[in-house]
Amino acid sequence: MAEDWTHCLVIDRIVPPPFRGAPYLFWFLCFVAFAGASWAISSGMPHGWRYFAFCLSIAAGFLTVPLVFRLAYLRFKGWSENVPSFVVLDDRFGPDALAGFLSAELAQFRGPASAFILSVPFGAMAWFVFWLAGYPVGLGSLSSIFAGVLVACSAFVAGLGLVTIFYGCRTIWRLGAFGVRVRSNKFEITSTGAMLSQCYLAIAFSWALYSVSAIAWVDRSHLAEAQLPLMLLSAPTFVAFSASFIACQFPLHLRMLEFKKRELRTIEDLLDQLKPTRVEDLDSARKERLDYFQMKRNEAAALPEWPFNSKALWGALVSSVTAVFPALVTTSLSTVAKAAGRLLH
Repeated sequence: MAEDWTHCLVIDRIVPPPFRGAPYLFWFLCFVAFAGASWAISSGMPHGWRYFAFCLSIAAGFLTVPLVFRLAYLRFKGWSENVPSFVVLDDRFGPDALAGFLSAELAQFRGPASAFILSVPFGAMAWFVFWLAGYPVGLGSLSSIFAGVLVACSAFVAGLGLVTIFYGCRTIWRLGAFGVRVRSNKFEITSTGAMLSQCYLAIAFSWALYSVSAIAWVDRSHLAEAQLPLMLLSAPTFVAFSASFIACQFPLHLRMLEFKKRELRTIEDLLDQLKPTRVEDLDSARKERLDYFQMKRNEAAALPEWPFNSKALWGALVSSVTAVFPALVTTSLSTVAKAAGRLLH
């Protein structure tokens, strides 16, 4: 049992011993406990339903983040099994070395101390942002203390997920140090972008649900009040998603360009050797070989230059938009409400 526990995911290391065999049960009970406490506290408050909606949407992170984290780990693990099909191995870096490298990188999902340290600012930032915007978070009453603890804990868990995913992006970056072979099928090097965009989309959906808490607290006539926390929470995520998707795959892009240039150069050299100096030397056998290598040149010229296709790129863009969707909706509704108010008056 102890050996199995050392291989658990980083987010499940928070789980106490009685629930280590069923970590998601623990996260579900956390959600139930926070939701129940929120209901009990809100029942004696004016506009208590708004407080309850705010806390409930924050507590939902205890359900969504562990699921998204496990999904991302499984996608990274599945992708790592494809890596040997496109990494070029040699005497200095053989199959055992590659397996060791991938195993060490996947271990980042299982709990480096740095992940916990880097996640603390997420909890602190979320608490500060909501306090700054006048939300029921602070130290003045039981309700504000409870909401503050809930915000900080949920953001810390979300931060664990985000930090670890960016460790995964670092793995992709480091893989660019090795030579690669490029083929057009979607199960080899271009699976990198597809895997990453799927992870980003799941994370963005979870983060968008978390951001909805900013809308849940304010009433419809004061939607503008939600814009500050929404933008402070969503804008960094949007920038991180957009930038990291391209940046972490850039070294692989360079290796793919090197492979493509090398293939084209080899084929062009062969074609130069096959081209006859006189027309009468162009017999049927030579013509067939010329046609064959011209076809191979066209195939090499059509090889992808980035480890993602257009579908994966669109997925990354949708992820970025999803992360800021609550902020966009709130801004739009607030603008429409102000315009309608001017027309009515």
